[in-house]
Amino acid sequence: MRHAKAQPFEAEPPGPPRTNAVVVVLAFAGIVVALMQISSAVSGAILAQLNMSLGPVTVPSQNGFRVVLALGAGMALIALVIMSFIPGRRPAASAGTTRTAVPAHAKEPSAG
Repeated sequence: MRHAKAQPFEAEPPGPPRTNAVVVVLAFAGIVVALMQISSAVSGAILAQLNMSLGPVTVPSQNGFRVVLALGAGMALIALVIMSFIPGRRPAASAGTTRTAVPAHAKEPSAG
């Protein structure tokens, strides 16, 4: 009985290294969360500074809310730009280009 010689696996094609998509998504999500925390702290400071008195009560002014809404819209746009850099899914390879590694003992014996 002849044993077939084991074939080494094919090497990865040359090109940029593959990145782990989960790590990339979590990194970008962490940046966006940090931006949200910073913007909420700034919003609180703005509302505390832009206020008006209504009798014995001090309340945020309308301009304070406008500034905070503009800040929120700006942070949302920044988050959109940052999240647009997350790599998308790669298209599935067609049936003719898939590469599978088959161990040598699993190959069909050749007739002859």
